[in-house]
Amino acid sequence: MAELKKQQSAAKAAAAQPKAASVKAAARRPKKPDNKPKVELTAERKRKCYMWYARLGQPNRAQMLQHVRNLKDKNVDITEDDVWALPWILGGSLLPVKEMNDLFMNG
Repeated sequence: MAELKKQQSAAKAAAAQPKAASVKAAARRPKKPDNKPKVELTAERKRKCYMWYARLGQPNRAQMLQHVRNLKDKNVDITEDDVWALPWILGGSLLPVKEMNDLFMNG
């Protein structure tokens, strides 16, 4: 009986604590800085971004931003602003395949 009460009090204490999952989820969803103006991508810049998107294994926006940050000192020809300017769909989880195909097939 004492063991059950101890478990119940531990469960109540854990429920009162802020959840780490919500902090973790917030860390996965990057927020675009509001003070920067939106970058308009030229067809050539967009093509380079799509090529990096394919090279990196079609990551979501957060993963792609992380890759660009990690590769900043290397010879990478895209920036974080370019990644933000891409037409992400489904909350930043992927890029539209039709638009990529149109750009590569039709120029």
